[in-house]
Amino acid sequence: MATRAISAFFISPPIGIGSGIITELCEPDERGQKLGWWTLMITVGIPAGPLIMGFVTQHIGVQWVFWIFAILNFVQLIAYIVFGAETLPSKQPISSRAPQIALGKWAFRRLDPAPFKLVDIIRPLFLAQKLEVLIPRVAYAFTFCYANVAVVVEMPTVFGEKFNLNAQQIGLQFIALIIGCILGDQLSGPCSDYLLRFLRRRNGRSCPADRLWLSYVGYGTTIAGLLI
Repeated sequence: MATRAISAFFISPPIGIGSGIITELCEPDERGQKLGWWTLMITVGIPAGPLIMGFVTQHIGVQWVFWIFAILNFVQLIAYIVFGAETLPSKQPISSRAPQIALGKWAFRRLDPAPFKLVDIIRPLFLAQKLEVLIPRVAYAFTFCYANVAVVVEMPTVFGEKFNLNAQQIGLQFIALIIGCILGDQLSGPCSDYLLRFLRRRNGRSCPADRLWLSYVGYGTTIAGLLI
């Protein structure tokens, strides 16, 4: 349990990198679709893990679940160091930047010339003072936890004990969640981009907050899925 807590703590910052990279690299009209793919990799990983590890537990033992995850995390670390390019734009003019040394991206150096302050670590939390930011984030957090994480946690207890299923059979129960994640993430992204273009044609302008109108569809389908 301590290892799981430590893993969750250290994996939290990298999870937020994907959305920032997509925002920097993609046009506003394409961000919904691209974010749909990135979100899919996160949401589908939660039910896909038990699906795959159900077979692992059943056939080669539960200890290999932890070995496989440790190996995958190590491979991801090496792959990110080798292939992950920095996309943070420099605030310095090109003429005033220090010349690049031969090591290139392998050299450890500061990306932002501004002095580091401890308050920068908690500065994003100050956005909670704005209700238009706080309410959507809380709604998303509860929806994600109950529609994805809670179902994954409760599935072995509800189905395993009630129907006397083994690890492999319990893992197969997560196929429905995986299908739902794929459909939801791949439909919501393009629909979000289409809504933004529609509002721009009708009103002459649009803003990123307009995408939140589609969240009501997600809340409704989540409630229906959990109840039914």
